[in-house]
Amino acid sequence: MNNQIDYDNNSQELLRQFIKQLNEGGMDKDPTIASQDLKYIRGLQRARLARHGVKLQKTYGQAKKDIKGNAWKLDSDTSFVTRIPFKRLQAGTEYISDRAKKIVNKTKTMYGYAVWLKGQKKPQKAYTCPNCGAVSTIHQLTEGCPFCGTRFLMRDLYPKITGYYTLETPDRVITPFPMMILGAIAAGGISAYNYMIDSAGKSIAEIVVSVLIAAGVGVIGGTLLFIAAVLGIALVRVLCNLSKIKNYSRTKKNLPPFMRKYDPDFSLDYFIGKLVSLTSTLLYSDKADNLSIYEGESPAASLPDVVDAEWLGYFALNKSYEQDGLLYLDIDIHMNCMHFKNGKFSSKNHMFNLLMSKRAEAKTDYDFNVQAVNCKSCGASFDALREKHCPNCGTPFRMTDYDWTVKRFVSH
Repeated sequence: MNNQIDYDNNSQELLRQFIKQLNEGGMDKDPTIASQDLKYIRGLQRARLARHGVKLQKTYGQAKKDIKGNAWKLDSDTSFVTRIPFKRLQAGTEYISDRAKKIVNKTKTMYGYAVWLKGQKKPQKAYTCPNCGAVSTIHQLTEGCPFCGTRFLMRDLYPKITGYYTLETPDRVITPFPMMILGAIAAGGISAYNYMIDSAGKSIAEIVVSVLIAAGVGVIGGTLLFIAAVLGIALVRVLCNLSKIKNYSRTKKNLPPFMRKYDPDFSLDYFIGKLVSLTSTLLYSDKADNLSIYEGESPAASLPDVVDAEWLGYFALNKSYEQDGLLYLDIDIHMNCMHFKNGKFSSKNHMFNLLMSKRAEAKTDYDFNVQAVNCKSCGASFDALREKHCPNCGTPFRMTDYDWTVKRFVSH
């Protein structure tokens, strides 16, 4: 690894640039440092929004409490350096149509997947030309794209943000002061009213002292009421999500040991990004059954009125096993979806069940690009999202040999 590069700090700078480009371009323009696969998912969402006549604007600003760092990192890969930087943000979302408008403001933490190429050690790796979209090798693009002629420096191609997701993480500090003040005003007011009705033989000093005492009691009462309310709300939330929390904790404990038997560098944080990415792709696609990432025998769940989707922070591993050289993961993931139907926006939580599969010997390629793969038979590069057979030799392409695919996608 190049010791002159501080990847930890560089990852934060890369995420900062990515957030800046998201703010400047909105949904209309993809960040230049986004990978082709990420741009493809955003393109699917843009098409869905356009079909419904909906405009989506997301802005990311500074949170009250700035928290940032790296959730995970990998330096042992021979070709790439990977980081998962995160940063807490104040996120604002506007959904606008001719007939309705909805605004959502929340504090969230954004997780990004930053990838660097080590010393240009993979010049023959397939890559999608950022200018025309044709698939070539990295070496060809630096010499000049064979299709459009554009030449790129390595810094034009790497580093990249290959994926990201946001997770609601409130940083609002709730204090009891409003309840204390209301309690004091209420108790003091009641005391003053009583003395005004029956003030015979009472001095002004006695009345003032009684009102102050009542106000003090009101402060204590308001504080106790606040504590009871906060604890009550927290208890209700825990009880409502108890099964989700329990299942997620079990998953975090059981999934990594199972996967590391086959892939020693398995990262749960990276896998979450892959899971969210697959779910989003299937949700936004109007023809999910035609995608190379879906190999199900039955049609994938279709929710054509979903215009936006975000992970709720929970997923559960129901079953994991190996069969005939393939790994299988039966997973439930919880997503919040914004629907647009009959001219109205509505937010709804969904649970989706996915049966995921990939070859047991297929190690995680942290720069894998489904739009730029190499045929195992003839070595030709092609776009696997649009071609399920090599256009050069006709060999069938199976995404399972490279990365996770979905065998089942059902909405509960």
